[in-house]
Amino acid sequence: LLLDLMMPAGNGFTVTERIRDFPELSATKIVLMTARQKEGLSTRAIEEYGANAFLEKPVDHHELLEIVEELVGV
Repeated sequence: LLLDLMMPAGNGFTVTERIRDFPELSATKIVLMTARQKEGLSTRAIEEYGANAFLEKPVDHHELLEIVEELVGV
């Protein structure tokens, strides 16, 4: 699941947190992305909210593909 931190009806942190609240969705792989340049967002996304990865925009498509392949076990 690719989520942006800034969405019209909320944010990626909230969506990630809600997904992690459901045991049946615990295996869902989540990659958070943002254009915001703020120190600590990556750590917060992964350690506090349970994202599997974090990318800053503009996203390098090679890096994204590498992360997705790693998360799905390719």
